[in-house]
Amino acid sequence: MLSLYEINQAIQACFDEEGNVIDADALEYWRNEETGALGRWIINLRAESQAYKDRAALFTERKKAVDNKIENLEKRLAERLQGRKYKDFDVQISWRRSQSVEVSDVEALPEEFVVTETTSRPDKAKLKEALKLGEIIEGARLIENNNIQIK
Repeated sequence: MLSLYEINQAIQACFDEEGNVIDADALEYWRNEETGALGRWIINLRAESQAYKDRAALFTERKKAVDNKIENLEKRLAERLQGRKYKDFDVQISWRRSQSVEVSDVEALPEEFVVTETTSRPDKAKLKEALKLGEIIEGARLIENNNIQIK
């Protein structure tokens, strides 16, 4: 199997110095070879991308398990030490004070202590339906795409 570079050289050999085609059959053959090679490359890259995605999901699960283990061990250690310090050659454990707010009922809070977040996004499914029915909507239009399918 030839590389894309070699196929490209073969395609270039089908032209003369002025850019005129000197071998149309060979040009057609090599362009088909290039198309197939590009398609196979895309299929391989998609498989590689999926493998990375799968591995990322696996590592995300493993990280979550390790983080949970850390949290459980820290609780166990905190219960054992109950605020006392610990120090040896490898480990030094101390405590620091912090403050946090615990909210039991957001609805009961005065409005000045509540942040309300609002987000807006277009409802593309509704827009598409309306545009297909011929409605004219400022700020939106229906466009036709030509998407490549490689299998």
